[in-house]
Amino acid sequence: MPVDSQWAIQTLIYDILKDDTNLQAVLAGGAAGVYDHVPDGAAFPYCVISDIEARPEDTSGFDGLTLKVSIKSFSRHSGYKEIKSIMSAI
Repeated sequence: MPVDSQWAIQTLIYDILKDDTNLQAVLAGGAAGVYDHVPDGAAFPYCVISDIEARPEDTSGFDGLTLKVSIKSFSRHSGYKEIKSIMSAI
């Protein structure tokens, strides 16, 4: 998959996440808590679009593509409750 296509997918996912009010409610910075690059001093919790992998899936005479998008969540709370709230919103 061309890099510009991956960028278009990443941009679309980023926009969807930033506009999601359920996700905004559980991130420290609201819509500003969604990143593709985390700045120094970012408030916790936040989420990051980290990787997009594309793998060809050519079967039965048809061209296909499987995309794997990684979205990571980070929190300073002990346990997984806050992380699971973020992932549930996503």
